[in-house]
Amino acid sequence: VSGESADNTQIPTGDEGTEYIKADKVSFKNGIHVDAKNGDKVHISFADGIHVQDKDGTKVDIGKDGVFVNENGKQRVYTDKDGHIMHDADMTDEMFAGGKHKNFWNSFPFFAIALVVFLWWGFSGFCFGWALSWIVLLTIPLYYSLVDAIYKRKADHFAFPVLAAMAYILMGYFNIFGGWTVGWVVFLTIPLYYWICSFFKNKND
Repeated sequence: VSGESADNTQIPTGDEGTEYIKADKVSFKNGIHVDAKNGDKVHISFADGIHVQDKDGTKVDIGKDGVFVNENGKQRVYTDKDGHIMHDADMTDEMFAGGKHKNFWNSFPFFAIALVVFLWWGFSGFCFGWALSWIVLLTIPLYYSLVDAIYKRKADHFAFPVLAAMAYILMGYFNIFGGWTVGWVVFLTIPLYYWICSFFKNKND
């Protein structure tokens, strides 16, 4: 088995199949590698980290040397080995604290990290294995909605219902606070959360 699963083939188009488009390519050799036909690439390597590139040329690299964000061929944000965040000299403090900083966290490939944890958890059989590992994928909307809520200063943008669902599932599996029998009460916090958001929003207005 080569580790490549998917579609490397060319798909004929046109009247007589004389034109071709390349299909997405997925490989699981020494990691997870996805090359989409639109130019997007995601490479999660067990050896040298996580590398994401979109069709417009923006790159995010996460490895042992830190985190690097390259936008249109120009280094925008990076961290050193100690985790200190740096930015290029052309960016003012206001730009970095605002839109550019937000773009960094939005570009951060959290989804790839969640996918790696999901696969490791499932294959390792740790703590219910595949039966529960999928819950990690619910952290993806939590992460991106939290970034949006923080930078827009709108708490109601946070995906609180997803958090409530996660809490209910974990309470059920681990029999916390009455497990499945009582755990459903956590869903009552959803309207309470949005009421609180609305209350403070109206108060600030």
